[in-house]
Amino acid sequence: MDRDEIEHYLNENGISYQTDRTNLTQDYTRNKIRHTIISFAKEKINPKAIEHIVSASEKLAEIDGYLENNIKIAYEKAVQYKIKQEAYEINIEKLRQEDLVIQKGVIRKIFEQLAGQLKDVEALHVGLILELSEKPVGKLLNLPYCILAVRGYHTITMQHNKPSERVENFPDERQVNQFREQMVNIPGDTLIPETNQILRTKLINYKKNMIIPRNGCTKWFDYDKIKNTVLIRTRKEGDYIQIDSVGSRKKIKSLFIDEKIPREKRDLLPLLADGSHIMWVAGGRMSEAYKVSEETKVILEINLDGGK
Repeated sequence: MDRDEIEHYLNENGISYQTDRTNLTQDYTRNKIRHTIISFAKEKINPKAIEHIVSASEKLAEIDGYLENNIKIAYEKAVQYKIKQEAYEINIEKLRQEDLVIQKGVIRKIFEQLAGQLKDVEALHVGLILELSEKPVGKLLNLPYCILAVRGYHTITMQHNKPSERVENFPDERQVNQFREQMVNIPGDTLIPETNQILRTKLINYKKNMIIPRNGCTKWFDYDKIKNTVLIRTRKEGDYIQIDSVGSRKKIKSLFIDEKIPREKRDLLPLLADGSHIMWVAGGRMSEAYKVSEETKVILEINLDGGK
């Protein structure tokens, strides 16, 4: 029953009613749809446009209910909640038995339980988690709401990221320059308190002929080449960087010497690290190993903003 029919019924039966003045303006989206889009559809396309829209919405609601029921069944088969670890463990083989739309629904359900909402959770994030089943054991994903996804032998585990609060044990003469190691939020912002800088990250689907940024504070990395959780920290013993496309390495200590970085600054420089492999000396040199190529699928963009 549309508005005209409701008003006719009320008038016929002598029932009084009030009109909300805000319904007569174009200030709200609902009114623009009602007064402009629906009116145009009725007058110019089909007089029964509203009936068709209602009918379609009822069918979609039935489909949505069917999908939700099947997602719940698949979730109960493929997902286990580990109370001690506060983690959701997904059985990859059982999840693969489901249709793709059900698989995505299961992942979104876990997201909602961990984060309490689905705002900022995009199809890209859901797709990246499903792709973990094709990645090596130990591959990690940093996701919205500080959620971490980890590839196990037969599982994918999703849980809240718990950044390390550990301070590096540098030799005594360097104690004054301690720098807290922390995980980089991907996507999102990560504050580096020691330098008052912010690392801003986002994930981008690669498309052919995209223009790679050339400035020193914004870098693109091939996201699938990252093997560990991305950390921001200062140098450690054994750190290295790849210096060419054939895999030649150089120790970070040697790089700092070659680039004439003063000794007193070497333990203060923020490094973006994938294990012992330094992806980027923030604001400076980037490892050749992570450069974007025509084979890249997902780009990790990192921008270094502000600072001392």
